[in-house]
Amino acid sequence: MQLIRRSLTLGRLKYVVAAGVAVFVLDQLGLFHRLLERNYETEFSYPLELNGRRKCAEAPRLVLMIKSALKNKGRRDAIRKSWGYERRFSDVVLRRIFLLGASDEPATQDSIDKEQTLHGDLVQADFFDAYYNNTIKTMTGFRWLFHHCREAQFAMFVDDDYYVSVKNLLRFLRNPLQVSPADDGARESHISDGRLYAGYVFPSSRPMRHRFSKWYLSLDEYPFSRFPPYVSAGAFVLSAPALRDMYQISKYTKHFRFDDIYLAIVAHKAGVTPLHSDAFRFWERRDGGRPDEGLVAAHGFGDPALLLRVWGRQKARGEA
Repeated sequence: MQLIRRSLTLGRLKYVVAAGVAVFVLDQLGLFHRLLERNYETEFSYPLELNGRRKCAEAPRLVLMIKSALKNKGRRDAIRKSWGYERRFSDVVLRRIFLLGASDEPATQDSIDKEQTLHGDLVQADFFDAYYNNTIKTMTGFRWLFHHCREAQFAMFVDDDYYVSVKNLLRFLRNPLQVSPADDGARESHISDGRLYAGYVFPSSRPMRHRFSKWYLSLDEYPFSRFPPYVSAGAFVLSAPALRDMYQISKYTKHFRFDDIYLAIVAHKAGVTPLHSDAFRFWERRDGGRPDEGLVAAHGFGDPALLLRVWGRQKARGEA
C-alpha cells in the first residue's frame, strides 16, 4: 500500500511540476501579457469620454482651450459668465472648451456628466487628472482641435485660474509683432509662415537639479544643460498651422511630464519659434487684482467671485 501511495504522490508531483514549468514557459513567452493587453484601436491615445465634437459646426476665429481640474466647477461657471462667454462679440465666432482628465469616483463623474449635459463644453479623456499629467491634458486638446475643429484659426490654451481679456487677445492676433504701419516692413517677421506660438517666453532656462524641488529633473529624464526656449504653459496662443505641425511632431516625441518643456521640444523639432509677449503674465496678480491696460492673460484668479468682479470692472473700462 505504501508503494502505491508513494507512486501516486510522485505521479501527482510530476503533474504539478509539469504544470509549473508550462506556466513559467508561457509567462516567459508573454502569453499572459497578451491576454491582459488593452485594445490599441480604442484605448491607445487616451480615448475621449466626452468629446464635444459639435462645438465647431461653424468655423471659429478663436477657440479657448481651458485646462481645468474636475473639482473646479465654480471656476468653470465663472469663466462661462465672463471671459469665456461665447457670444461676447457679434462679429467673431468664439468657442470654449474645458479639458478634463478622469476620476475613479462615480459621484464625481456623475457630476461631470450632468455638467456636460447642461453646457456641452467639456472634453474629457481617459487619464487620471493630476498635475504631472498636464502634458497629456494639453495634447488631448491638440488632438481634439486637429480632429474635431480643424477650421479654427487660433487656439488659446489657458489654466482655469487665469483672467483673460479676449478683446485684447483678438487685438494681439491681428498684429502679434506690434508692427506699426510706419515701419513699412523694416522689422522682419519670424512668423511669416503663419505659424504663431506666442506667450511669455523663457529663452534660456536651466533644468532644476535640486532633489527637493517640485520641478526636479534627473539626468535620465533630461540630460542637457538648458531647455529650448519655452512658453509658460499657463497661457499661450497658437495659429492653426503651428498647431497642426506641432501635433504631428508630437506623435514622434517622447512624453515629458512638464507640459511647457514638452511643447518647447516639440516646437523646436517642428521649427516653430516661440514669440514673447509681455501681455501674457504667469505670475500672481498684484495691485488689488486689477489687470494692466492691454493685458491678454494674468494668473492668480482662482477665486470665482474675484474673477467675476475684475472682469466686470475691465469690461466697463473697455478692456475685457
